[in-house]
Amino acid sequence: MLAGSVVFATMAALAKILCERWDWQLVAAVRAFLAFFFALVLALAAGAQLFIWRPRILWFRSIVGSFSMVCSFYAFKHLPISDVLT
Repeated sequence: MLAGSVVFATMAALAKILCERWDWQLVAAVRAFLAFFFALVLALAAGAQLFIWRPRILWFRSIVGSFSMVCSFYAFKHLPISDVLT
């Protein structure tokens, strides 16, 4: 739990720094691509079966998570980091 909190806070701090220099949409897109890439590599290395179309609840979870990520990176650009993480 502690390691997860540290990693999340580090990602937020780096996102805040990058959003000040680059457009927040670009930072969010790069973060989404990296998460996809690492998850794909780990799944293929473990030999796990990849699910694409079923179950449908995964699509709902993915859309809601993507919307949440876009809102978070927009907030990193326009708000203090303490407000975003709170």
